[in-house]
Amino acid sequence: MGWGDRMSFREELERRLRGNVALVGVGNSMWGDDGAGPALIGRLEGKTAALLVDGGEAPESYWGTIVAHRPQAVLVVDALAWGGEPGSVALLDRVRETGSPLSTHRVSLNLFLDLLRTETGADVFVLGIQPKGLRFACAMSPEVQRTVDLLADCLADIPVGGARCS
Repeated sequence: MGWGDRMSFREELERRLRGNVALVGVGNSMWGDDGAGPALIGRLEGKTAALLVDGGEAPESYWGTIVAHRPQAVLVVDALAWGGEPGSVALLDRVRETGSPLSTHRVSLNLFLDLLRTETGADVFVLGIQPKGLRFACAMSPEVQRTVDLLADCLADIPVGGARCS
């Protein structure tokens, strides 16, 4: 789902982000566009009633915080190469992964999503932002930065948790 279909994208977010909501940013800002998730969480500070979690490269480290929030919806935001134009977005229930589901550095995103669903019963989904570049010590691309800015405005305007914080 791209920005050209912005109204239905917003409607889908409003439909799914009900009750207690947790927003989890995943990524590493040292790798350019990979920092989109944490950047969005930073932009939303003080602008939403949702639980905001900068999960960095290990969102599973915040498992207890997320579960204790008792969310009805968990939106995980991550830079994902899903085949769109740089900066475009997709709402996904599962992500395409390569490699082992477990490593010494990070639990697979799909495993994390499945565990959250099982433990919380929440609607758990991913907002994938198509990166332009994932290069060490590079700034976020203008396309992805624009998307982060648009998403921050969009998500700050959606009432979650029964209240809007602005």
